[in-house]
Amino acid sequence: MFKHRPLLTVAITVLLATSTLLHAADDLVVSRFGDYLEALRRQAGIPGMVAAIVDQNGVTWERPFGYQDVDRNIAARLNTPFELDGMTEAIAASLVLRCAAN
Repeated sequence: MFKHRPLLTVAITVLLATSTLLHAADDLVVSRFGDYLEALRRQAGIPGMVAAIVDQNGVTWERPFGYQDVDRNIAARLNTPFELDGMTEAIAASLVLRCAAN
């Protein structure tokens, strides 16, 4: 039993190193995604927005961009309410079409 201990130690070390590298790679991808969204926000002239990545377990990443009040220079926060304008109609129409297709 004790002769397998070095192999187990190496296996655990490799597993921990791999999970750390994968986490670092995920952080890099998410960081680049945030930079991309910021560039799009500036290019489109959007004063402020909040983005989130959601999976089966809930929100895995969220970040505010820009300002909630440009005149008073107040930065957007995660709980900043934003108006959706005509987005609700487009979302509702796509859900109705999806239901009708099934």
